[in-house]
Amino acid sequence: MHLSVRGMPLLFSSVLFTLTYCSLADLIADTCKKTEYLDFCISTLRSNPDSKAADVEGLVNDLLRKTEDRGLKQSLAICVSLYGDAVNFDIPRAIQSVGKDNFTARTGTNALF
Repeated sequence: MHLSVRGMPLLFSSVLFTLTYCSLADLIADTCKKTEYLDFCISTLRSNPDSKAADVEGLVNDLLRKTEDRGLKQSLAICVSLYGDAVNFDIPRAIQSVGKDNFTARTGTNALF
């Protein structure tokens, strides 16, 4: 199956935004169910025996190592960076703001969507 570069970021974005509370055994299947390319996603991620014990970040890093497409690598690197910023900074700030009844929005996580 040949996938265009334009379709791949959607696939990998789904991997990035999978909730981390999924059990590790089901992470690949649960993640891939949310993509347009279920079979491709599962076969790619399961081709690495270490991916069965990986978290979302580990799966994305595995995909980054496997692709040789320069544009795709750049897109994935940007997604990883934005995801990390959201998880490490934006979400904790949002939780603090909600606790203080401060509902003003900031632009940080908007870049993810």
